[in-house]
Amino acid sequence: MKKYLLVVVLSFVLTGCAEKLQGYIDQPESFFRDPHYDHYKNELEAIESAYLKKEMSYAQYLDKKQELENKYSKEVQEREAIIESHE
Repeated sequence: MKKYLLVVVLSFVLTGCAEKLQGYIDQPESFFRDPHYDHYKNELEAIESAYLKKEMSYAQYLDKKQELENKYSKEVQEREAIIESHE
């Protein structure tokens, strides 16, 4: 009886792990996440949403979007410089 229970529990564990692994295989980008990009993407979506809700003018939208893109580009260049300095 104990062996049967152990086999059942082990199969549940392996099935759960297999589902998690299948998720990474189906969406490999979910395994590698760039928190800086995620933050940039969320802020950009918030700016676009505010513009679509007519909470800001098109000129304000473009200014905020350009400011965000400049900030993100600067962060990327800083990270690339750090990586290159360690190589």
